[in-house]
Amino acid sequence: MARFEEAADFNKWKATDKLKHVRVYLEETARQWSSCHPVGTSATWEEFKVDFLETFQHQHFKSRVSE
Repeated sequence: MARFEEAADFNKWKATDKLKHVRVYLEETARQWSSCHPVGTSATWEEFKVDFLETFQHQHFKSRVSE
């Protein structure tokens, strides 16, 4: 997600552009998950991002980063 957002910032993509392009950056399980995730007018970029991170970010990620 961090890499994708770096690319999006570099390209000056708006939230709607991020939703259009994010699937190109996903692989394997994340790509399969995204095909079942509602993207488009019913979901915002922030909703997608929160759902994605809740699904794929290790639950102890924040504590490991701060160690």
